[in-house]
Amino acid sequence: MAFVKPYTYTTGAVLTAANQNLNDEAAKLYVNQQVVSGDISSNTIDTDDISRGEIEPITKSMRFETGHHYAAHNGIDSVTRAYFTSHIKPRAQTSNSQLIFPPLWETGTEVSLEYEADVLFDFGGTFISSENDIQPNAWWDSLVFLEMVNLANGDVTRYGVTRSFSFEEVEPDSSNPAPGGSVDPFGGNYIANTLGNDADTKFGLRRWIGFRKVLSALSPGRYLFRTVVNPKVEQGFTSARNYTIEVFYKFQA
Repeated sequence: MAFVKPYTYTTGAVLTAANQNLNDEAAKLYVNQQVVSGDISSNTIDTDDISRGEIEPITKSMRFETGHHYAAHNGIDSVTRAYFTSHIKPRAQTSNSQLIFPPLWETGTEVSLEYEADVLFDFGGTFISSENDIQPNAWWDSLVFLEMVNLANGDVTRYGVTRSFSFEEVEPDSSNPAPGGSVDPFGGNYIANTLGNDADTKFGLRRWIGFRKVLSALSPGRYLFRTVVNPKVEQGFTSARNYTIEVFYKFQA
């Protein structure tokens, strides 16, 4: 419905506090509770009418009226690497069943959702997994997951977001090392037929791993999102890394 002022001033009328308060309270009620879609004409609101948002440089986040945007971008400097190691599983270092998930550096972000929202994740990083010195050499794979923690009740959900894994770098000889993890990176083929000589094989495992994941219709609340790895190599790390989280509120008319 259209807004109707309780009191309309006329020329020569005395301005009183009571009448002005009536108009102010009515306008406040209308703006906060009584505006319906029929009150807004087509094409009356453009992107110029929407706030550009506020940036928070410490947390590298951007807040808009319709959601949030978080970003973390690291270069190839060694000080920004995200290391992971299987030594945190001392009695089952290369186990395919014992799952321990250390988070990657600077991929943990706490998000407060004020309304129901869709959350979009984009992640990419150069994964490098050095050769095992203690455990037998094999194509050990370190699995990458997106982890969500509901901070209200502590529930943890992990999503297997990518089928590209970080494999141990093994120096090949005349025969293939046995696949030690859950996936054989060469599908049982002899490595020389797949990647060529030794150097190509080793550096072929230094790959850019990326994923995009959408979590739809998350309820309002506080969540912790991060990228985690189940490591099976003694020395692994990600080099350059891009990580963004975008929140899109699902407003109802």
